[in-house]
Amino acid sequence: MVNLVATSHLSKGMLVTNGNDTINNFSFTGATAFPPFSANGAGIVYESGNLVLNNDYFFNNQDGLRGNPLVANTGSVTVNNSMFANNGVSFQGTSTTGTGFGFTHNILVRRARFTRVRACRSPGTRSSTI
Repeated sequence: MVNLVATSHLSKGMLVTNGNDTINNFSFTGATAFPPFSANGAGIVYESGNLVLNNDYFFNNQDGLRGNPLVANTGSVTVNNSMFANNGVSFQGTSTTGTGFGFTHNILVRRARFTRVRACRSPGTRSSTI
């Protein structure tokens, strides 16, 4: 497994995808974006194309996977056999609920033509969205 660890604040995510990408056996941890960037740092930010995730692990991020295609009703996201654990981390003093202003998620994909999540787990999550 390839382990990606964010050691400083991000403006978006550890990886930003804009093509036809398949990511296998990666782990993503520590993704945070400090205000004014929205406290919405992600392991992966999906912006266009077709994204496939297989056997990946997202933990201790503000967001695991966040997506919002630049052109509505295009592209696809498929997530297989992956884990999203303990996401929804925040900064001390930025939220009374400890979840980064309520903008943190395990998986949040909007406006994609197709999204499929299969055989995934989401233990210990600090947010309500998968």
